[in-house]
Amino acid sequence: LVAMPLVENALKHSKNPKGKSFAHISIRQRGNELLLETANSNFPKVSQSPKKASGLGLSTFQKRLDFLYAGRYEYAAIADGDVYRSRLKIRLAGNGQKP
Repeated sequence: LVAMPLVENALKHSKNPKGKSFAHISIRQRGNELLLETANSNFPKVSQSPKKASGLGLSTFQKRLDFLYAGRYEYAAIADGDVYRSRLKIRLAGNGQKP
């Protein structure tokens, strides 16, 4: 559930009313690492009211990551032209290891 804001944002912001849209979401686990990557068409909404464009979702998302996975995650997001990409890697605890 911690990754839900990234999935929601990928779907929400990929909509292009004038052309093609896409959202690619990949979630994999390798050993004790969880990797979530998203790439979506980037069509920023320029005429939003402040209520709709608050940006609280990702701010709250990062606070949640800090609380649950402090020192055990890497998160990056970048808008590259008409594509927005995000990458989250979390080192999971397991097999008696401390997080």
